[in-house]
Amino acid sequence: MVELHVDELPESELFTRINNECKFGGNLSVRRGLEERPIFSFGQDECIFRQFIFTGSAWTGPKGEQGIIPKDEGNGLMISAFQSREFGFGMSLLPAELEKVNKFRMEKRPLYTETESAIKVNGTAIKKPLASSPFVVIFEYGYGAGKEGYWTYDHMCLQYEDCVDTIQALYPEYDSVWIFDHSCGHDRGREDGLTVGNMRVNWGGKQSRVRDTLIQDEAGYLGPHSPKLQVGDIQKMVFEEGDDGPYYMNPINRQLHRYDQVKGKKIKKRLKKDLCSDLERLGYNVLGKTLKEVQDMATGANLPITVEELDVIKGWVGKPKGMRQVLWERGLLDPEVTYVAKLRKDDPNYDEKKEYGAVLADCTDFLNEKTSLMYLGERLGVEVDRSTKSHPELAGEGIEYSWGRAKCVYRRAPLEKKKGKENFRQLVLDCLCTENNQDKGCLTPEMVRKFSRRARQYIMAYFYIEHEMKEDVEDGLHEINIERIKKEFKTHRSAIDFDEKFINYCFKKSDNEEQQPARSAKQEAQTNT
Repeated sequence: MVELHVDELPESELFTRINNECKFGGNLSVRRGLEERPIFSFGQDECIFRQFIFTGSAWTGPKGEQGIIPKDEGNGLMISAFQSREFGFGMSLLPAELEKVNKFRMEKRPLYTETESAIKVNGTAIKKPLASSPFVVIFEYGYGAGKEGYWTYDHMCLQYEDCVDTIQALYPEYDSVWIFDHSCGHDRGREDGLTVGNMRVNWGGKQSRVRDTLIQDEAGYLGPHSPKLQVGDIQKMVFEEGDDGPYYMNPINRQLHRYDQVKGKKIKKRLKKDLCSDLERLGYNVLGKTLKEVQDMATGANLPITVEELDVIKGWVGKPKGMRQVLWERGLLDPEVTYVAKLRKDDPNYDEKKEYGAVLADCTDFLNEKTSLMYLGERLGVEVDRSTKSHPELAGEGIEYSWGRAKCVYRRAPLEKKKGKENFRQLVLDCLCTENNQDKGCLTPEMVRKFSRRARQYIMAYFYIEHEMKEDVEDGLHEINIERIKKEFKTHRSAIDFDEKFINYCFKKSDNEEQQPARSAKQEAQTNT
């Protein structure tokens, strides 16, 4: 028996039959053990559609006249979607399936795991019955009448949990992996996460209370300078009552600053964010306002702009230790040569936090720290991973190609279809259509599998370079222009920027296009010129 991956098949009658007759566009490997659970892989990404967006090239009349186009970008919609090889773009749900999912949610997980995010977005942590598939969410971003604000981690984690609920309710015999890119929201760390960005160099001050960590091994945790910790110890990240205090303070100062000391009371101005929060609850619009304007608005609303609080000299007991103390306890700092105040005070380019942070960030427990989404996936019983930075051609089961296909359809639509809020929204829905309709987006499962195949080809190419050509490159038998690749992919781009021919080729608008790829927008612009 010969087992062949479905991606190795050319587009043929056999390939079409497999897509039509096999439930998920192929069969599971015959080598899979009976105890092994099959895995669904979902890729997530966001995309923005602006109502009026045009390039510098445009068709002209016989006398050189151009059509009048709107000067602004109009309304905007943001789409957050999950894509998989098995289900295609999004995931269609029948009424019976929705009923099954809602029953699962009510019985198994009636509350959102990220309670605070649910309260921010929905006003309650209780899960509402799903009225449609959560795999594609259309979000009207911006502020003002009919707008929904801006998409944040709070929205993302709720959509993600809704999708996990759907898969676990309908396919309990499957595991799932959920792949996100490296956006700010997706990379958000836990509030008590082991990240150097949450820490100051010294103790106290405005820094997060990083959680305690286990010293699992000598390598990757402990250094050569007489570490105070041993393998198996739990390193506390906050000073406790029985501790000796910061090692870099002299004994007298340690005792003087052991506990908080109250000197009296003082008047302090309230922070802008606190004033804005109070004003927003009263219905005021504070977007873009300066501190002085916010204070004036608060005064007009009879809100206090100052607060009386105790004047306290802070002590180190109960305060975060900071990076210097944590590194010293691990033996990663030599106290005789790393006291910055004496050795580096005259160096204008020296960054104390950067130096300490680089050492601490290389520790195994800090390197392996999970993001909030990863930790959420762990609590939900699924796995979360992230795609490679700056390589959209590898991302999300080919979801970048789906965005490219949808954008191609949108750009070709006449201006009349884009005018008016409802027409604009309907056009976007048509561009994301998953039915086999030549007048619409045509993101059918078969089309998405072609995009997923394309992404897998890139992944295999990079894998080959890394694992098969590595020795040949080192011996000089092959040369890979890493600088050219780095230059081309140094910024995050969409698949339509570098693979438009392939996207157009997958979507044949007429019989004449079946034998050759569609011409790119760049070629059309050159011909017009």
